Parts: sequence; structure tokens; C-alpha cells
Amino acid sequence: FVPAFRAKKDIVPGRYNYMWFKPTVASEQISDEALAKLKKQSEGATWDYDKVHTIETEDGERELQVTPEGYTFFDLYCTEYCGKNHSEMQTVVVVHETQAELEAWIKANSDRGEISMEEWGELLYARRGCSGCHSVDGSKLVGPSFLDVYGSQHALTTGENQLVDENYIRESILAPKAKVVAGYQPVMPSYKGQLSDDDIASIIAYLKSISANAPTQPAGAEAESDEESAE
Repeated sequence: FVPAFRAKKDIVPGRYNYMWFKPTVASEQISDEALAKLKKQSEGATWDYDKVHTIETEDGERELQVTPEGYTFFDLYCTEYCGKNHSEMQTVVVVHETQAELEAWIKANSDRGEISMEEWGELLYARRGCSGCHSVDGSKLVGPSFLDVYGSQHALTTGENQLVDENYIRESILAPKAKVVAGYQPVMPSYKGQLSDDDIASIIAYLKSISANAPTQPAGAEAESDEESAE
């Protein structure tokens, strides 16, 4: 539900749904100087979309809520109680002035750039909605927790056991209903065509970084180290 647009549409797990509208007012963008100041104040902390900032603009001081890119936004909520963590199902809508501006934003937010794979994987975990169903603190949500998931064994609905490795994680992202963990419903949608190979590899790297059972060095490195020690 986007209150400012007077628009609401149901989203059903495992299905595509669409809502069309024509915005008439673009989101504002604060100056680079003002944004740099806000980022310096928020350094080391997760960006708080709810925080109201006092920002100097051409029209004088104004109180605004902005995205990490400096855009004002419209709230988007889950408007009907859907289960645990319902209140956390919220995001924002930004209306860009031009198609070129929108495409530039998509490119900037879809490319890992210079950051590490682990960092990019953590960002994708937050941006792609993974956090709504998979915790990183061991708590049970709609899906299994990601804490210590890499290298663990999962019991499947078929009665088989599955080692959580690179191939299984990739399959779970692209074809999540192929091997469903026992005790959970097959409600996760496929991300095929939505994530690049680098995105998937980055998510795997992030899961390794929060898993005690994950290897600390690339496969084969341990054997080479042993051979060097023997020499």
C-alpha cells in the first residue's frame, strides 16, 4: 500500500502481480553537500529512513526524510497483517524525474563495484527482501535462519538430508521449490533472471562469512599448505 498514491495491491507468494500508475510529482533530491553531511553523521550505522533531517535548501531550512542517495520518498507498507514480522515489511518509493535518471540509479544499485563480495551479499540480503524470511541471528522466520547455515545439514521434506554448499544455495535461489527444508512451506519465489552470477556468488560469500562451518580458505589451499610444511 502506497498511501500517497492511494494505491494498494495484494502480493501472493510464488506469483507475479502488477500495479500501474502514472506519477505526476517527482521526488526531490538534496544537494551533494547536504547528503555528504548526513552520511558523515550516520557513518558506521544503518541508514535510518524514519529519521527526519533538518536540511538547508534553496527555500531555507526544511525537515525531510531521504534515501541514502538523497531523494525524498513515499512510504510503502504491508497494510494487512500477514504474520510474524509484519510490521517490518516496509520500504520506500522514489519517483525519478527522467528515465535516464532512473536507469542510472538501477545501474548504481545493481553493480557490486569495488566493494567485497561479502559486503555486496549483505547489501543484497537487505535489499532483496531476504531479511523478511531468513534471520541472521538463529531465530526461525518463514524460512530457515542463515546463521551458520553454510556447511550444515538440512532435512528435506522428502526425508533426505542435504548439505548446504555453493550448489545447494544457488539452486535454492533459482529453483527454491526443488528441495524444500522440512518444517517450512514452499513459498519462496524464484530469483531467476533477477540476480546475476556475481550477485549469487556474493550472497554465498556473505553466508559463508556468518557461518562457523564455512571454510576459511579456498578449496585446495589447505592441502598446499600441508605440502609446504612437509618440505
